[in-house]
Amino acid sequence: MSSPFRFSVLCACLALAAGCGDSPKSGSGMDKLGGDLKSAGSKMTEGAKEAGSAMGDKLSDAGSALDKMASDASVAMSKKGDELSQFLKSKMPDLEKTYDSVKGQLAAKGSSFKDTVADLTTRNETLNKALDELTAAGANAGAEVKKAAVDAFTAMSGALQSAIAKLKAG
Repeated sequence: MSSPFRFSVLCACLALAAGCGDSPKSGSGMDKLGGDLKSAGSKMTEGAKEAGSAMGDKLSDAGSALDKMASDASVAMSKKGDELSQFLKSKMPDLEKTYDSVKGQLAAKGSSFKDTVADLTTRNETLNKALDELTAAGANAGAEVKKAAVDAFTAMSGALQSAIAKLKAG
């Protein structure tokens, strides 16, 4: 059950309980309760705005980091296969962390983002397969294998940036 929903249920229960008092002069208590509920609602709205702003800042930072990773991966294409593999694998913890975070946030937003989550999952599987092939080929990896790994890495970065933009849009 989401926090705003719980808060709404709590407010309704408090209002109902206050309205069921035995005293016919409980109107002033209701006025005070109404003011308290309005104040609590305002504070909750402000907290949600601040949390949303903080999440937006974190997503912007992640988007910038993804841009840099994709650029670095393209430049690294000139390395030997094993060096490229090590380079890309060194970037994977940050990429996976962003992937897990964005995927979780999209899933929490509901079924309207189901296709985006599926796309991210597919791209992540493709990237991991391409990295495995690059690692298996080692230093003598052909240009196609290296390109496939860099392309998969870049595609995953792009898909994450697109998903972040969708999260920011709402």
